[in-house]
Amino acid sequence: MPIQPSNLQVHWLEGNILLDKTKRSVEGVPDYNAIARLEKI
Repeated sequence: MPIQPSNLQVHWLEGNILLDKTKRSVEGVPDYNAIARLEKI
């Protein structure tokens, strides 16, 4: 199934670095339903 417009697919474990460390549970589990902004560098 194709990815819907405005969604971004990132492979886990490599994508963990992109998630804000302050948006994690006490156990360190990231919020995978986070809103992100993709910018060209």
